[in-house]
Amino acid sequence: VRAYDANTGSLAWQIALPPRQRPDRGPVYDIALAPSDDALYVGTTRVSPESSDLAAYDAATGDTRWSIDDSGAAWGLTLDGGRLYAGPALHGVAVHAFDAATGALRWRSPRTDPGRTIAVAARDGVAFAAGFVGPPLQSFHVAAFDGSRGVALRPIVPNGRRLPITR
Repeated sequence: VRAYDANTGSLAWQIALPPRQRPDRGPVYDIALAPSDDALYVGTTRVSPESSDLAAYDAATGDTRWSIDDSGAAWGLTLDGGRLYAGPALHGVAVHAFDAATGALRWRSPRTDPGRTIAVAARDGVAFAAGFVGPPLQSFHVAAFDGSRGVALRPIVPNGRRLPITR
C-alpha cells in the first residue's frame, strides 16, 4: 500500500500488507479501499485459501491501527457514522458493521444464501447490501439496515417494484 502527498505527488509512505493479505498467499478475488480523513481501510477477499481480512492504517504515517484475520466480510468497504461496513463477497447477500476506530464487530446481518454481495453502501445511519441471489444468481436483492443496530428496515421499492429484504 502506498500513499502519496496530494499537493506534491511525492510518496508519503508505503507499507507491506500483512502476510495474510499479500498476493503471494493465493489468488486474490478483490482488494477494497475506504479512505477517511485520518485512516485508510483495506479489505482483502481471497478465494483460495478462502478468507476475508480487514486492516486500518493511519493516513499520515501508514502505521497499523488494527487488523482482523478472517473478518467474514471485506467486500465493498464504506464508512458512515464511525462504522466501517463490508459485505461477504463469496457467501450470501449481507452486511457487517465494524467500529472504524477499533475494528470490533458491531453487528452482522442475516444473509441470503446462496447469493453474492456485489455492493455495500451507507449514508445517514442506514447501511445497504445489494447482490444476486439464486440459484442461479438471477434475482437481484437489496436490503437496508439500521446502521447502529443492524435491524432490517422496510423494503426498498425501485421503479414501483417491491424487492424482498433480508430478515
